[in-house]
Amino acid sequence: MFKLIRERVANTQDVFALLDALESRGEMFASFFDPNHGDWIDLREAKPLIRELVLFRTRQMTPLLFAARERFSDRDFVRVLKLVSVLSFRYTIVGSLNPNQLEPVYHGAAKAILDGKAATPANVFDRLRGIYVTDAQFMENFAALSMGGRRRKLAKYILCKLEKEAGGADRDPETDPGSIEHILPANPTEDWIDAFGSDQREAATHRIGNLTLLEPAKNRDISHAPFAEKRSAYATSEYALTRRIPELAPEEWTFALLEERQRRLAQSAVKTWRSDFA
Repeated sequence: MFKLIRERVANTQDVFALLDALESRGEMFASFFDPNHGDWIDLREAKPLIRELVLFRTRQMTPLLFAARERFSDRDFVRVLKLVSVLSFRYTIVGSLNPNQLEPVYHGAAKAILDGKAATPANVFDRLRGIYVTDAQFMENFAALSMGGRRRKLAKYILCKLEKEAGGADRDPETDPGSIEHILPANPTEDWIDAFGSDQREAATHRIGNLTLLEPAKNRDISHAPFAEKRSAYATSEYALTRRIPELAPEEWTFALLEERQRRLAQSAVKTWRSDFA
């Protein structure tokens, strides 16, 4: 970097031009990682997408966002944001693929925008196609997805997005009152342990197919209850995905039914996290 600056900044005028450019781009850089930044007041469609990228902890796309923000209209910039969010979710969050592969691809797409070789979001997708996980692979990955550890916020985001696909209502994961219910409890009673067995129970507890949104009061009432009691609460829930559980499992909750539910969620996920250009 020092070598480049020494070659290109030759006089006082160049110094001030560089400082002005750094100031403006510094503010732009800050906006890419702050959904509450002032830049998004008049571009409200960008705010939830920026929030998703922050949640995903994705940074490799930054050069692409700089180029798109400078050269594209607001509408097309938002379309690029959506594309990057979908790519990140498929590749990083669900696929757990090597993030080092992203940097050269995003850099190439950014350069193509600046050189005028990628003049539309569709052109950008063509440059990124190699890191777009296919529907078949994404579905397979999602069908095995687990949300253990400190991924509770991410789990609620996923459930809210899938709830919209199922019920049609927007669910903001940051403001929606629903809590995450483990159908097979995280701290099960002996009856649950006997039904699942230790090996299956450990594998099942944090699978996305074992998680659902539920009203907090109901969640507290049934947290460790037998499935028959849980099933009654699910049937009267305001969440469409939760109301479907008794239809899938009218008598008991088993590992096989959990996997079947997760396969169905994976089919919805393919439609929920899809590029407009694929």
